[in-house]
Amino acid sequence: MLNLFMQALLLLLAASCSTTAIPLPDAASGTFLVSPNTNATTGLGVPVHAPVDPRFRAHVAVEGSQVLDTDTGLLAMTQMMYQISLKDYNGIMSPAAYVSGTSELVSVEIKVPPGRYFIATQYAVWGSQLLGEHILSHRAVRNVVWTMTWDGNPVGHIEITRRPPAQLSISGSGGGNNRDPVPLTDANFRLETQLRAAVAAAVVPGDSAEEMTLRLPLRDDRVAMGYRVIRNKPMTKWELFANIFGALGFVSSFPPREKSRQTWVYTSNIFPETHISYLPERDVEYQLRAWAAYLTAVHIVQNQLLFSLALTIKLDGEVVCKGAIYRGNVAPRLLPGSTDLSKS
Repeated sequence: MLNLFMQALLLLLAASCSTTAIPLPDAASGTFLVSPNTNATTGLGVPVHAPVDPRFRAHVAVEGSQVLDTDTGLLAMTQMMYQISLKDYNGIMSPAAYVSGTSELVSVEIKVPPGRYFIATQYAVWGSQLLGEHILSHRAVRNVVWTMTWDGNPVGHIEITRRPPAQLSISGSGGGNNRDPVPLTDANFRLETQLRAAVAAAVVPGDSAEEMTLRLPLRDDRVAMGYRVIRNKPMTKWELFANIFGALGFVSSFPPREKSRQTWVYTSNIFPETHISYLPERDVEYQLRAWAAYLTAVHIVQNQLLFSLALTIKLDGEVVCKGAIYRGNVAPRLLPGSTDLSKS
């Protein structure tokens, strides 16, 4: 009831603050989102086919020729999808900017047309998924302006740009007159810095690089992420990120309760031999699962782990969720959470 009240309040605020009404998709049908190039199944083994609404379109408005740092660009995209997946799929969100990198910063910004201050979360989910597919299909991250429309009307755009190393405040990307700055703290940037530190500290003398546990000062250090590398099943970076991108977008459309409890397998048609799966051992807050996907992306980049991975999430030492990113056919023993990947 409180969520409905807050959503109604935000919609009223949007109407009072903007000169143009926010185009919104139809009321939620209760189906899960799958982009046009995606296959997925829920824990019941039932295929999920709820493609992006055909009235929604996204395309390149401007794209530079210079290729940005691949790892940094992929992490910035992951950070955006991670943050969007935490929001109410049937609600609205403010423009936002996401920054990744160390020596070179790459920002991904969600912007809205002049006169507007919000965008429907569904548009942000759909737009980011289709942009991710564009990047993966071209195997490159470039400066780009990615325009989104609903029934032919502009609803927003996503920009990927390189930023000077010291620049964490992003200007010229807000709503209203499109010159207001997007509210941006360095909280997201600090999270990535913490994740990088956690990955760097994971392997100590005596530990195996094949199996490692990553800890982060999260919930008073109660959360840990375990990895096992499957060396005989290599994967490219594009395949790994296709599954991470797709999974975050796929789960974004789940009802809040299902985000915490649903078992699922995701397969992208871009790389149909690769999959990502999650199996909750018990109900676990979705934010931990989304955080695990983001941490995994940092882990892959920092250690160049181009292999299938078996994953576990532990809370207070208890396994609460298992998963895998892997190459191979989806055999019954591999359905969510199995760590027996080397024999498939």
